[in-house]
Amino acid sequence: EKSTFNRTAFKILSKKGAKNENEVDIYFDTSFQALAVHSIRVYRAGVWLDYTQNATLKMYADDEDEIDRDDEILVEYDLKDLQVGDVVEYQYSKKGISSFLSKYFNKKISVSNWNTPILFSYRLLASPEHILSTRSYDTNETVTIKDLSSSFREWSVQFTSLKPRTWKD
Repeated sequence: EKSTFNRTAFKILSKKGAKNENEVDIYFDTSFQALAVHSIRVYRAGVWLDYTQNATLKMYADDEDEIDRDDEILVEYDLKDLQVGDVVEYQYSKKGISSFLSKYFNKKISVSNWNTPILFSYRLLASPEHILSTRSYDTNETVTIKDLSSSFREWSVQFTSLKPRTWKD
């Protein structure tokens, strides 16, 4: 069964950022996906702190979506006591794919309203026999393609000129 792995990391730069970026949000569709949260952790003063079990978990039906998807769920982890300088990292996988999209992979990456990172990387690994078409809007970054082995090809893009959304203290 097909699955996708996601890893996100960001650094807290201000007190307001600590207040406003204190949650991890993950959307998934229960009609065809299963969610596995691998880790939620915070890097503080040279030590990784495991928040996977300590974070407060909330689940919501996604009422804000313009498309009516009764089975889409928002899983939200509240992270308490974030501090300036903390690096938040979380990893999860979604297993399963819609029967409608079973032969296709679609990923939209929006970096125009990103919260705090100034560096954003995206990496896709797949069999070299898969055909990938990419399109960029409002950016000069290009996708790099590299054969890692006879079984894996890597498509990657890195945005290095992003301006963080700032929170005034």
